[in-house]
Amino acid sequence: MPLNSGHQLGPHTHEAVVAAQRAVLLDDQNFTARWAIAFSLAACGRNDEALAAADRALAMSGRNSRILTEVAGIHAVRGDRDGAEAVYRELRSRARSSYVGLAEQGAAAASAGHRDEARTLVTQAIAAREPYPVFWKLPAWRAFWQDPDGAALLRNSVVMRMPDSQPV
Repeated sequence: MPLNSGHQLGPHTHEAVVAAQRAVLLDDQNFTARWAIAFSLAACGRNDEALAAADRALAMSGRNSRILTEVAGIHAVRGDRDGAEAVYRELRSRARSSYVGLAEQGAAAASAGHRDEARTLVTQAIAAREPYPVFWKLPAWRAFWQDPDGAALLRNSVVMRMPDSQPV
């Protein structure tokens, strides 16, 4: 079963967890599969398992910013604003000395409750044609979609002119 974002975030999200777990069985160092396990579990609402899966992916990736963005989203869903804020601060700090995408920072900002800053960062990301906004179906974007102005920003962007673009 292919591991593509359409499969993992469609109506068969639970099957996506199994598919990603199978991919890890084939290659224990498969970072993409470990990321897929984390966001698929988060999409299923299995947040404790998603955080454990994210920890493994973070350890093997040097704390990849997209995994951290998922972690911020999980903290937001759980009502852990401090946890989301800590991740957001880490991403912003790292962005001062290395590349961290504006969209990743924006999604994490929304998870931490910084809606104005989130919209500014995502607007800049879209203008810069960053790739992460096309992953708008990932659970990391939930807080951004909950902001009516953020949702409008994504709906009116080039990102939403892609085939099969429906909000979560």
